[in-house]
Amino acid sequence: MPRHARLLIEELEPRLLFSSDVAGVLPPLGPLQNDAGASAITSAQVAPAPAAQEGGTEPSQATAAPLAQQVTGQELAFVDMSVDGAQDLVDGLRNDQATGRAIEIVQIMPGEDGLRVITDTLAGYQDVQAVHVFSHGDEQGLAIGTARLDGASLSTYMQDIAAWSAAMAADGDLLLYGCNLASSHAGQALVNELALLSGADVAASTDLTGAAVLGGNWELEYRHGAIEAAALSATSWEHTLATVTFQQGVGGYTGTQDTYLEMLSGSANNGDKTSMVAGRALVQSESQVLIRFDNIIGTGPGQIPPGSIITNVSLSLYATSIGGWGSDYTLELYRVTTGWTEASTWNSLGSGIDSEKVSTADGSVTSRGTANAYKSFTDGGLISTLQAWADGTATNNGWMITSAYNSSNNTFNSSEAATNQPKLSVTYITPTPPGMDLDANNSSGAAGNNYSGGFTEGTPARIADNDATITAGNSTNMSGMTVTLNNRPNGTSEVLAATTTGTNITANYNSATGVLTLSGTDTLAKYQQVLRSITYNNLSDNPDTATRTLTITVTDTYGQSASATSTLTVTAVNDAPTVTTTGSSLGYTENAGAAVVDSGVTVSDADNANLTGATVRITGNYVNGQDLLSFLAQNGITGLWDASTGTLTLSGAATVAQYQAALRSITYTNSSDNPSTAARTVSFTVTDGALASTAATRSIAITAVNDAPVVSTSGGSSGFTENGSAVAVDSGLSVSDADSANLNGATVRITGNYANGQDLLSFTNQNGISGSWNASTGTLTLSGSATVAQYQTALRSITYSNSSENPSTAARTVSFTVTDTSGAASNAATRSVGVTAVNDAPVITSNSGGTSASISIGENGTAVTTITATDVDSGGLVYSIAGGADAARFTIDSSTGVLRFITAPDFEAPTDAGGNNVYDVIVQVTDGTLTDTQALSVTVTDVDEFDVGPVSDANAAANQVAENAANGSTVGITAQAADPDGSNNTITYSLSNNAGGRFTINASTGVVTLANGTLLNYEAATSHSITVLATSSDGSTSSQGFTINLTDVNEFAVGAVSDANAAANTVARGPGWQQQHHHLFVKQQRGRAIHDQRQHRRGHPGQRHPSELRGGHLAQHHRAGHQQRRLHQQPGLHHQPHRRQRVRRRGCERRQRRSQHRGRERGQWQHRGHHGPGLGS
Repeated sequence: MPRHARLLIEELEPRLLFSSDVAGVLPPLGPLQNDAGASAITSAQVAPAPAAQEGGTEPSQATAAPLAQQVTGQELAFVDMSVDGAQDLVDGLRNDQATGRAIEIVQIMPGEDGLRVITDTLAGYQDVQAVHVFSHGDEQGLAIGTARLDGASLSTYMQDIAAWSAAMAADGDLLLYGCNLASSHAGQALVNELALLSGADVAASTDLTGAAVLGGNWELEYRHGAIEAAALSATSWEHTLATVTFQQGVGGYTGTQDTYLEMLSGSANNGDKTSMVAGRALVQSESQVLIRFDNIIGTGPGQIPPGSIITNVSLSLYATSIGGWGSDYTLELYRVTTGWTEASTWNSLGSGIDSEKVSTADGSVTSRGTANAYKSFTDGGLISTLQAWADGTATNNGWMITSAYNSSNNTFNSSEAATNQPKLSVTYITPTPPGMDLDANNSSGAAGNNYSGGFTEGTPARIADNDATITAGNSTNMSGMTVTLNNRPNGTSEVLAATTTGTNITANYNSATGVLTLSGTDTLAKYQQVLRSITYNNLSDNPDTATRTLTITVTDTYGQSASATSTLTVTAVNDAPTVTTTGSSLGYTENAGAAVVDSGVTVSDADNANLTGATVRITGNYVNGQDLLSFLAQNGITGLWDASTGTLTLSGAATVAQYQAALRSITYTNSSDNPSTAARTVSFTVTDGALASTAATRSIAITAVNDAPVVSTSGGSSGFTENGSAVAVDSGLSVSDADSANLNGATVRITGNYANGQDLLSFTNQNGISGSWNASTGTLTLSGSATVAQYQTALRSITYSNSSENPSTAARTVSFTVTDTSGAASNAATRSVGVTAVNDAPVITSNSGGTSASISIGENGTAVTTITATDVDSGGLVYSIAGGADAARFTIDSSTGVLRFITAPDFEAPTDAGGNNVYDVIVQVTDGTLTDTQALSVTVTDVDEFDVGPVSDANAAANQVAENAANGSTVGITAQAADPDGSNNTITYSLSNNAGGRFTINASTGVVTLANGTLLNYEAATSHSITVLATSSDGSTSSQGFTINLTDVNEFAVGAVSDANAAANTVARGPGWQQQHHHLFVKQQRGRAIHDQRQHRRGHPGQRHPSELRGGHLAQHHRAGHQQRRLHQQPGLHHQPHRRQRVRRRGCERRQRRSQHRGRERGQWQHRGHHGPGLGS
């Protein structure tokens, strides 16, 4: 029954005051989830939500057309895993999508910044067709992971959102599934901003998104731009993507839920919210009451069994009028989706936006003003709520009852009231429990749903058959299973285990209680799989053979269970006895008395009290004739020693303890005066007549009493001659050791007259013996275990040598010592080595030494080189010339070794035998007895002595060229010059004066040619001068000037004709008469104009008249006269006979005579005329 105090509506106290400015105090979230199936809410209580519309348009222009058909490009779906049932949402998205649609789901884990996850993910993609975001939402923004995206936070994420465009296709879409995002102007503005920043077309929801049973859908009604991607859906997900939050307050709490309820007061300015408290009444504009029935779901008396099917629900509250009801009012019933207690205080129930909007409630009832009566809710939403509580998919947090109407003086009775308490009536159908059969085909012989099996020591046994089955009741999912081992005579040695790989099931075995607990919700098939894998094992080596019984219980998600029993027989098997020896080894000294091998050895047998025998054997380094194991018979146990195998055998039936005592009495002795010191390994085994134990061992360390070895050298001494081969120091040396067959080392040292850097003792490694020479002390150290004979051979092989060319002749003393395997050193035996020195030849060292050398010197000098030599054992060396093809050309100083030419060599005139400036000579040095020679090749090199000579012309032809000649034409000049030096005398030619770029010269041949023929014009200059510069490779130069004449080329016809008569050109004139003489000479050149120079005698002496030839026409104009003449030239004619043309005009006669030629024209005009009557010509 509820434990609430009686609730009254109370005026808001200061500490509970809610701000009406919801945007200032609320994150955009709220606390309640509204169930489907409720009655409609009156329009007076609900402000309609904005219609779906295109971004940036007025509501009247809104459209709610369905989104376009799906596209085939890459799509990403981001799912906030903090929403309720997130994994079911992911599974639902996968199950509901069209085959072939490329959608990748990215999970935003709790605690992650969702916007950052989206940005980081998109950075790895290109050409993404659509991005879907599944997260909580409200009218102002989205909650994506820990990130809050709304108008206030948009500037923080602008850079991230703008970066999305790089990953999106040109027509990419951004689909936002958060509830109610586009149901307000603020939300729509956010959508439009996202479209601008991301460059994508954006769609968002104007209502609840999610399960239809909760009033949701999967349509995105508002869009900015043309949406091409089809919206996704997850019809199996039974939640919505709206977001709610309780604001933290004194005595309050915070939480996030699936949906929210917003109830505002009826005042014009949306006045204060109210709270409900017990025991008092108040007048207010809005009423809210929380009510809860505790512990109504359970398996106890008076509880509804989990998994029950709810068929009918009725909730009744008794209302009492204190001072009159006022008017009719409507009560709304909402399921609370977060926990609360009687001490909880609600700071806010708003969603953060003043929308006057509520969603469907569990129930609604309208009071007609009847006082003192029960108000009952029976809507379908109550059934849905109770069913969710029974199914375990929702938590029983009770209901909230609200009324937006004046409810002054109204009182609701609580469960604490004496009478008329709240009533909740529920009709349900008891759930069907699951079934379980441990042996479906009864192959084990067990009756019913039980199983019979057997366990054999050492092999785990299954507690159910391979065909064990679990069948579903009301639920197809199981929540847990327990396996209880009812009897455990071997305690914690008995173990239960299960294999849960590939399931959501966790196994935990409690060895103290013998209970295996399997937990975790999973399918029936998975639990059946795990059931078949459960095994029993007993870790004891001597298990109790009593039959074990196990109880197996499986429970479904409604709390219904089924049980079965498994019976296992236990069969023990014989276990071999065990032997354990002491960890450390036993120490034994040569000639000591018998020693117990192991006084701490232990013997045990898990399932036998008696043993029948034992074997003790020296398995490692056994020496027949020396080693001995001894035993005195006792307690029916006798012993037998086999010296050939080193084995002591015990036999006879006796208890485990008696055999342990027998083994502890066994002793070891060694009879040799020279025992092997190799550690002996002794093994112990026992047998129970059927099985033998594993062998346990103990080692025995043998310590021998050691005698030092002895070294003896031969009589006399050994002799070494300088530069001779190494000699054996003592080939007759002998070594012996009375009690050691092996030695570990030896030391050989030159103890008398040792010369460091000269004396050397040498040894070749052999028979495991290696040598190390220390030149600073003159000591040769041999190491390595080897026999005495091998060390004797090694010492006999040691040789002495001396590397000096001038050794000391003092006799060397060499000492020998050896060390046995026990570290005992022998005596030091010595032998002397005599050293005989011999004379050494001098050695020439100059010119890098060697038998031959090459030298290069310049000509004109006598100095060649200085011969040097060394002699390690003599002084006063003498130098001489011993031969060579050119020996006569040299001289040498016998004491200093200075070698010179007798006469300075001339490179240009070599005198060596080969005539190639290489002089060969052999030099020699001697100490009076021995000599050394060196053959020298002295190369004489050229010295720059001369400069380049004068430049001359090697070409006998005339130095001329025709004007207008082609480039590259020769001009009759080939420059030549010479450098008398024998080398470094290559000549190159150039022009220091090239006549203004007209000429050029070949640098190697000296041939001068025409560089630019267009610059040659005979009429302008008949010759040009050039200067040739010859340059030697030694840097010297010589120059010479040359004149190149030009030859004329016929370029023009005869020039203009002039009047050679100096007299005036006059004519006598009678009355009425005028005589004119005209001489016209024409010279035509290609591309040039023709000018006619004439004198007109009629009153204009000296006046010139221009004539022009255009396209073959000569036009003459007389400025003062009346004549006009034209000379016509016909193009294309080469020659044309003379033509005469007579023209009469005003009594004048004109004759024209013309001759035409290609490219030229010459014409003579004669004009005679008499002006006057009666005259002619």
